[in-house]
Amino acid sequence: MTRHMFAGVMTPAGFVDFFDHIMPLENARRRYYLKGASGSGKSTFIKKIAAGLASSNFNIDFFHCANDAASLDGMAVKELGFSIIDATMPHSHDPELPAAIDVIIDFAQFLDGAKVTKHISEIMRLTTLKKRHFGQAQKFLSMIGGVLAEEKIATATPTEKDLAREYVNSFTKNDTLIGYNRKMFLSAVTSDGVKNFNNILDAYKIHKIDGNSAAFLEEVKSYANVSGVNTESFYCPLQPTNILHLVIPQEGIVFTNVCNQIGYLDNATATHEIIKSLLNSAISEMKAARSFHEKIEKIYISAMNFAGINNIADKILDECRHNILPSCPSL
Repeated sequence: MTRHMFAGVMTPAGFVDFFDHIMPLENARRRYYLKGASGSGKSTFIKKIAAGLASSNFNIDFFHCANDAASLDGMAVKELGFSIIDATMPHSHDPELPAAIDVIIDFAQFLDGAKVTKHISEIMRLTTLKKRHFGQAQKFLSMIGGVLAEEKIATATPTEKDLAREYVNSFTKNDTLIGYNRKMFLSAVTSDGVKNFNNILDAYKIHKIDGNSAAFLEEVKSYANVSGVNTESFYCPLQPTNILHLVIPQEGIVFTNVCNQIGYLDNATATHEIIKSLLNSAISEMKAARSFHEKIEKIYISAMNFAGINNIADKILDECRHNILPSCPSL
């Protein structure tokens, strides 16, 4: 099954990054960390690898860029313990086990620095403008956080706790292990508006939860993990501590919040209209930031040797197709 989601998004609390959950260390055989400037081809590289594996019937998770959902920030193939991530800002990451499992691919080795230095002043100007608009977008999202400050997760009631345990007791448990909770987002506030990939939930038997849903989902998740059951929690981008959808992979079920995927936007109350207005302002600022980002990309694209990058992609694809991971390729 192919699934699409976000590993990090802009929220009222700042950029929230779950990239460590793309391929947890305990499941990993080979993880690639891509380093390089905007426009160096990281997203295209990830897409090339994914396209090359598509015919192999692997279950692939795609992780989209929260500012531009058409771009990819990562991918993972659970069966292979294999992942690739864009490990640059704002989701900068470094290997945990270099060479043994984790490999850095630095796209700077394919960059003609002389071509870039001719544009230093322009790059600095564009970067300043990009940061300014992202900063404004963050301010609007922070204001949404202020509006929602009173709507925190309530503590689960005794009845909700009993119901959560009733559900978990019906699962196939493993009391000798602690289950793992994988954190992700299905929705994001992007420069193109609110984007969501809720259609992946169609693959599961859906249990709709109303009322104090966030507290209930938290209770199910915690009790399941204690019982040795793995979970996948998909959080709300406007309240990033709130679970919107809780998947129990081994049972093929999902508990889902019945509210809108990012909450509060279907109601016509004054409070919700304020949130909509702030959200639209944040999206407008993100769109402006993206326009400057794309101009920076064009400069770096003109200075890249993409043939060298394609050669690395071919080597990695050969690794995956022959299932010879882990082996540290000569990059």
